[in-house]
Amino acid sequence: MAIADKLSRIESGNGVMLQGQVLVVEAMADMTGMTLMLDLAKQEENFDYDVFFRAFAVFCFDYSPGDDDRPDSTGHVNPHPPYHVRVNFTLAHFDEFYEAYPTVTEGTPVYIAPEDRVLVY
Repeated sequence: MAIADKLSRIESGNGVMLQGQVLVVEAMADMTGMTLMLDLAKQEENFDYDVFFRAFAVFCFDYSPGDDDRPDSTGHVNPHPPYHVRVNFTLAHFDEFYEAYPTVTEGTPVYIAPEDRVLVY
């Protein structure tokens, strides 16, 4: 399933479904950046993935001005997914996330089965 389709199946938290076509470019940018950063992390001895993933979550919170993808008063739609989606959707596609947090398993809301994960290079 394409990334835009996956995003369109997510409820924003306020009863509105996300507009995957609007958010796909920024979601792919987040995923590409994460891929690159995790490749660099593999070169570091004793890299602390927990600290890294928490820092990513703070970054997404600080740099995701809207909480959904509805147009603002000027008609502009924030092209970034809501911060909680940026964090959960991005990280849930990476094996390192599951290795850092082994309690995230099938049945956990953020969990994505390995065959359904998408990697962007």
